[in-house]
Amino acid sequence: MSQETQGGDGLPEAELQDFARVFRAFLEWVHDAPSQRQHPVASLLTEHLGAGRTQSVISSALPTFDHVNLQVALKAWLSAPARRHITHGLALPPHYGGISLQQLLHGHGLPPLELAAPDLVDLPSGPDQTLGCFRLALILVNDDRGAYVVLVRGPSMQEQELVVEVAGLATEHAQAVLRDLAELRDQLNVYRGHLLELRNGQGGVQLVFASLPQTEREDVVLPEAVLRRIERHSIDIAGRREQLRAAGRHLKRGLLLYGPPGTGKTHTTRYVVQHLPNTTVLLLSGRTLPLVRPVTDRGPPPPPSSVVRRGLAPVAPARRFAT
Repeated sequence: MSQETQGGDGLPEAELQDFARVFRAFLEWVHDAPSQRQHPVASLLTEHLGAGRTQSVISSALPTFDHVNLQVALKAWLSAPARRHITHGLALPPHYGGISLQQLLHGHGLPPLELAAPDLVDLPSGPDQTLGCFRLALILVNDDRGAYVVLVRGPSMQEQELVVEVAGLATEHAQAVLRDLAELRDQLNVYRGHLLELRNGQGGVQLVFASLPQTEREDVVLPEAVLRRIERHSIDIAGRREQLRAAGRHLKRGLLLYGPPGTGKTHTTRYVVQHLPNTTVLLLSGRTLPLVRPVTDRGPPPPPSSVVRRGLAPVAPARRFAT
């Protein structure tokens, strides 16, 4: 008959050894290198990218008013026949700030996040329509460039930025991806051909689809000769832009309407901008003049375009404010 050995505290020796083995395994797990206990999102990226995980992350910051154009560009770009993709969302606690692709790749210092359906924000894409745009999306891509990742970070309460990041490719190829998206944003620009106003909103300058009361020629209170001269330098030029270009003539024209209240400046402006064919019209006032630079730094409004300044009196105060 065998006798079970007991430890100093009265427990069987076998149980003590089992406890010691389990406790040592726990301590080893606690002190494991992070690379041996990767975050599930980092593991997903490592599996998708393979050796490409060591490539630099290339990022591009965009003006927030281009958010809807980025979504349109992504939709067209991802639908290319030779391009396969899987889109994930990332669920973050509301009190955490933004997250970068560099953090996701290496898994260091990550907040408690999980894969989820992409978070969307509904943005105007026309006078009477909207488009769901990625607020935070992780896109795993495979095409002739290889396997890589695109992260879209839209404006949020913590970050008032719109950023696109690319990882998994050599720098020149990642830059080519960003150029492809930039070209598609310009080609498919939702603002082209519309009447727009500038506003200062969350995340910076916003382009808003504007509306004006319908104004026809007979509504304009101007002498016929004066109105016809205005039409020749605006509506007629826009209607013959291709012939003028073919003849080597420039299309730039400037009109100054002046006079006391009630002389027809507002009605004339409404009539002209509503009858410029296929033209993007940007309406400005003295209060919105300081907001022009973020828009024009990216480039002029989508061509063909016209800029309308309403009211000259506030210009000097607005210029002082802008400087």
